[in-house]
Amino acid sequence: MAFSTIGVGTADNDRTGDTLRAAFQKINANFALAAEMTELLAAANTWSAANIFSANGAASTPPLKLTGTWFTGGSTTTTKPQYLIEPAGTTSTLWHTSGTGLGVNAPNSFAGNLADFQVNGVPKFQVLSTGTLAVYNTFTDYSNYERSFFRYSSNILQFGHEAAGTGTGTRDIEWWGNGSLRLRYGGSTNRFTAFCDIYTQGSSVLISSTGGIGYTTGAGGAVTQATSRTTGVTLNKSAGAITLFTAAGSATATSFTVTNSVVAATDTINLNVKSSTTNKYLAFVSAVAAGSFEITFYTTGGTTSDAPVFNFAVIKAAAS
Repeated sequence: MAFSTIGVGTADNDRTGDTLRAAFQKINANFALAAEMTELLAAANTWSAANIFSANGAASTPPLKLTGTWFTGGSTTTTKPQYLIEPAGTTSTLWHTSGTGLGVNAPNSFAGNLADFQVNGVPKFQVLSTGTLAVYNTFTDYSNYERSFFRYSSNILQFGHEAAGTGTGTRDIEWWGNGSLRLRYGGSTNRFTAFCDIYTQGSSVLISSTGGIGYTTGAGGAVTQATSRTTGVTLNKSAGAITLFTAAGSATATSFTVTNSVVAATDTINLNVKSSTTNKYLAFVSAVAAGSFEITFYTTGGTTSDAPVFNFAVIKAAAS
């Protein structure tokens, strides 16, 4: 029903407008319609048709605002959200009794997004029906994207970066119910390959992987000793290779200092002989200080001139 317009004619006293009776009938009908609409807006209503609200926003004046008091203190069934999106025939019985601002309850068969926030038609943040939170880096379609995610599934907590199609760089971190931490990496698809499992057992941390534990490219370096085998070297890396000065081997112990800003006085230095052309060498770390460590070495008796290479790795430690 719409408001009625009173016919006023086209000129004064031209007798083409509504009669007084007809005009007042329209006025009465308009007042009745206004009262009906007021009652309608003041009561709870079910809207069965699509509605569009086209009001513009203004300073301190949102186009749509819910100002009523939030309901709290009921049961998990009766304490409905202040704003609830729930299809007909779907029931919800697990709401927080202290209240909920926005609620979405989808039917069991729903497999889409519970929420999808986009910029210019491109997804940026989604809440999937599986409970996964997804933040997109790139998105062409649901077969080609890159996104960061957070999810919990089958007793496994996962967060990381995954891709499909033209996306690249799939990797994640998983916390398993058995107490293990798993690091995984994959190619341009969602198929992951585990490369490191870290388990906690009591106060111990165990690694279960053929890849082992250690430093990767960029953490290490190399240096060659100059002048003599007692000449110190400098290599500010967590791991590295030291090539000794070319000289005759000796069964007498010789020492030199490795200056390394990575090293703390409490650290442990893992040292081994990487290679030697003819002589067999025994080598060990004989001292550790803040910013340096000392290597002592000798042969098992060989005296041939050579240039052995020692590998080292710094293991961070503490004294308290």
